[in-house]
Parts: sequence; C-alpha cells; structure tokens
Amino acid sequence: MLAAQSILRPRVAFATTSAALSGARSFGARAAARKAGAFWPSWGQVALGGASAACLAALLTNARNPLLLDDAAQVNLKPWEARWNKNMLGWHLKNPNPILVKYLDVLLPPPAKEGEPVGAGGLGYRVLFPLCGKTVDMVWLARQGYRVVGIEGVEQAIVEFASEHSASKTTVKVMMPPEISPDDFTMHAMIPTVKADEGEKMPQPIMLLLGDFFGIGEKEAAALVPFDACLDRGSMVAIKPELRQQYIKTLHHLMAPGGRVLLVTTEHDKFADGSIGPPHEITENDLKKLAEGLFEVKQLERTNHIDMEDTLKRRGATYHYEAAYLLTKKK
Repeated sequence: MLAAQSILRPRVAFATTSAALSGARSFGARAAARKAGAFWPSWGQVALGGASAACLAALLTNARNPLLLDDAAQVNLKPWEARWNKNMLGWHLKNPNPILVKYLDVLLPPPAKEGEPVGAGGLGYRVLFPLCGKTVDMVWLARQGYRVVGIEGVEQAIVEFASEHSASKTTVKVMMPPEISPDDFTMHAMIPTVKADEGEKMPQPIMLLLGDFFGIGEKEAAALVPFDACLDRGSMVAIKPELRQQYIKTLHHLMAPGGRVLLVTTEHDKFADGSIGPPHEITENDLKKLAEGLFEVKQLERTNHIDMEDTLKRRGATYHYEAAYLLTKKK
C-alpha cells in the first residue's frame, strides 16, 4: 500500500495491484474494491499531486460512460470528429512545438532560488492544454515534471494519445469533483512511457478531461483548481471566430491570478476555395480586444512563414505570419 497526500483531501491509502481495480467498472464494483482495501484515485489525489506515479501506473483501464452533450456542443464537435475519423490531422506535430521550447522559461519561470517551491500549493506548475488533441507537448512537459491537464471534446483524440504515449496504451478513469457533472465530462489519467535508455525519471501523470470546453463555467473551473500556465498552439485559431469571446472567458476562469498563457496565432488572407479557416486569422488588435479586462497581452515574436514549406501557401494564401503572445491573467 502507498500513502498519498492531496492538497484538497485527507490522506488516502491506495492499492498498487491492478487486480484490485481492474474489474471495478461500476459503482458497485468500486465499492467491492474498497472493501478489498483499494480506492479509485480522485481528481485531487492524482492531478494535484496526491497520487504517486507508481500508484497510477498500477491501475488498469475502466469503461467510459457516454457523454450527454447538448446540441450546440455536438454541432461544434461534429466536423472535428470527422477529421479525426479520417485522420485529417494536418495541424499535428510529431515533435515538441518550437515556440514552446523557445519560450518555456517565459511560460514557466524557474524558481528564484534552487529548490524553491513553485506553482499551486508549492507542488510544481500545473499546465493546461485547451482543445489538446494528442499533442506531444503534453508528454514533453510531463517528462520534465510538470503536472499537465488536457481538455478535449473528441474521444478519438484521447484514445490515440493514450495508444501512442501511455505506458499501458490506455487511460484510467478518475473520479471528478462533485461540482463537475459526469453526464458532461469524464476525467482520464495516464502515465507516459519512460525512456529508460535515456535515464528518464518517472513522468508526472497526465490528466485528460473529455467534454465540451465551452461547458466549463466558473463552478467547474474552480473545482478543477486554477492553472499556473497554459499552452494554446492551435486552439483559438481553430474555433469559429464567433466563439472566441466565450473561449477566452472560459480560459480566464481556468487560470490562476497572474497565470500565463503562451498563445500561438496565425495571420493570413483567404484560401483558394474562398474559406478563411481553420486556422482562422487573429491579429494583435483582435487579441487585445478579446483580452481587454481579462489578460495583459505581450507579443513575443511574429514570423513570416509564407516562403517556408508552408501548408497555408499550398492552400492559396498569399501571406502567412505566425505570432506568439504571452497572456497574463490580470489579478
């Protein structure tokens, strides 16, 4: 048995054998597992530093409950589900995003003194990935000890991410705070594979919230506990422009005061087929209007991509700039 400390909940003992939990696919089975001395991990215990990686790695997969998404969510997610089903993932990068690598210390500043605690509760930075897909950036950060949470509306994205990066090739269902409806969201956790030949330490668990990002209100955001940092490499530019204001308000709810967002945007003209996205253009002025009263906006760089090996050029764009911004939540 391993003891684990949560900053939200009292100490809880965890079973480290998969046999105790592998069959716990219902509340009844879960109760039986508890009688055997085992406990399902909670959101607080896993995401906030309570459950050890070794404990989580011992758990097996659990059945998912179908989500009851409302009509608006289904309409927004349907085209993205079609893209995933057809493997139309032109935005996906096989390696960590160069902008994240370049500005990591801006997004996640190192402590002023070596060994000084950082992040919520002094347990290290917690990093949010909205509309995360299966980005390898989550694995890259988890292997460096950061506590990563992704939010995704398409289940296939989570399935593929776990298949490609989880030590068990799947995820473990995690109990959520009562403020978050299980009809709207399910939480899953996984331990990334360890590159033993490179001497890597056990990575942090990665948490994946399946559900409609726009269904997260202030109550749900508070229950998830505000985040220290966020990476948006292709989320705001992917959604319809009319959803941006709601998106940035939801992001504001999810971030801690002073929390940092590394945001990557594109600027381009219409494509050859007359469409304007995705990815949709967001200029610096657009962003400042969206963030007014919510975030401070600082442009980190703006690079001309049209003369590079550029996907948007092949789609007919005559100009294409990629820009990176640091958004800091106003206190």
